[in-house]
Amino acid sequence: MKKIIYSIVLILPFIFGSCDTIPEENQLQALEGETSQTTPITESTSNQRILLEDYTGWACPNCPAAAVVAEDLSTTHGDKFIVMAIHTGVFAKPSATNHNLDFRTKAGDDWKIEFAITSYPSGVINRVKYGSAYSVSKDDWAAKVSEQYANMQHLLDINLGATADTITKKILISVENKFLSNVDFPTLINIVVVESGIIGVQQDGANKIMDYEFKHILRDNPYINFPLTQASTASGETIKKNYLLNIDPDIKDITKCQVIVFVTNANTKEIVNVNKIDL
Repeated sequence: MKKIIYSIVLILPFIFGSCDTIPEENQLQALEGETSQTTPITESTSNQRILLEDYTGWACPNCPAAAVVAEDLSTTHGDKFIVMAIHTGVFAKPSATNHNLDFRTKAGDDWKIEFAITSYPSGVINRVKYGSAYSVSKDDWAAKVSEQYANMQHLLDINLGATADTITKKILISVENKFLSNVDFPTLINIVVVESGIIGVQQDGANKIMDYEFKHILRDNPYINFPLTQASTASGETIKKNYLLNIDPDIKDITKCQVIVFVTNANTKEIVNVNKIDL
């Protein structure tokens, strides 16, 4: 979408965010980062989507092959499939060899521990746990993605609007969470920014690619696990939220960024649905 430059007036934390049709006693108190400012909803297609979290690093010799698998899955499934590349672990440490390019984030490092990522590349698909592990080998991504599409319930639509202000260094995100079925568990909302189109050094087997294009890179300053709903939510209810997100100063080009919003089951960590919008 077209980038809009505007002035944002920050409001004090702990003011209630906007909310639709939810009884007052069930509304959650607004957190710092929520705002009464709004931006038009421009991404409102109704689809059940899957989020692939690709744990990777510039020094990982097998990671370019995993990125190809992710791109193939994006081609196959179109806008129903979203990728987030999380650079973390030993292979993500910057060095003079890659001109000290550093894509690590606090959230990525925390998720590496939370989802027990011990080898690279690894994928976490909609945060579904397989046996005792969340991590899925790249060779199994296609099969697990197809399996999830066949078994997922479409419980929620996430409609989005987003604008970036390069003067105040803020991104304003408006979210409509439309529940399509009764949900009997609490939910959490996550708002992250990813960037594509960055050229750098990538190890590929025994060779180094000097002009590798990095895509879907998780950037810093996300909102993680913000409470959205409590114990249960009825079909037909819509919860509207607005957030101000600080722009990561390491972002190279805001016009090559996307905001990804995903809602999770607070009990199981599984993703209920996910959507993205261009900046």
